[in-house]
Amino acid sequence: MPPNPLTAPSSKQRNPRRPTPPPSTGKARPARRHRRRKDRACQEGRRKAAAAKKDDAKTAAAKKDEAKAAAAKKGEEAKTAATKKEAAAKLALAKKEELAKKEEAAKPKETSRHWVQIAGGANEAAMTREFLRLKAKAPKLLAARTAWTTPLRATNRLLVGPFKTSAEAQEFVNELSKLDLPAFSWTSPAGQEIVKLAGRTKIVSGQLSAGRGSWPRHG
Repeated sequence: MPPNPLTAPSSKQRNPRRPTPPPSTGKARPARRHRRRKDRACQEGRRKAAAAKKDDAKTAAAKKDEAKAAAAKKGEEAKTAATKKEAAAKLALAKKEELAKKEEAAKPKETSRHWVQIAGGANEAAMTREFLRLKAKAPKLLAARTAWTTPLRATNRLLVGPFKTSAEAQEFVNELSKLDLPAFSWTSPAGQEIVKLAGRTKIVSGQLSAGRGSWPRHG
């Protein structure tokens, strides 16, 4: 039998704790739309911030890579410059050494020196005997001296020396003159080859074979 609407309990009486929703006024919908727009704006802001952070990280990584590449390039350039500098230094040193060798080769092997000519002759063996004869006449002056020879046109000079100065050579000439041994001082030009007189030029046991030689000629 259907309930009597006059005597049946109402919904409020059946569930007294449940509040009765207020009647709709139409203002709730704009509020919900506002919240949704705000939420979407927040989400968009977070998305943009994350994207910006990601872009910043990429930019920072790119700058770091560029800095590394620039440092590597700079180091390579410095290494190349050092290699070029070292090569240039070696080349300059080699050129300097080569120039020094050329200059040394161009220099005369013999320097200018001061001598005393005591005889002359074309025959070297005769010059050796002549030096022994002169040494026997002036042992104090010639015993400690070494005989030298150098070409003079078709003949050779017989020399003793060298002396430190031309004055010293002239003083030696004066000492020989006191013993009636003619001689004169002579300064060899740079490049003039002067060699030791070959053969035995020492007196052995006071004996010697005197030979004819040529007396000095000024020239």
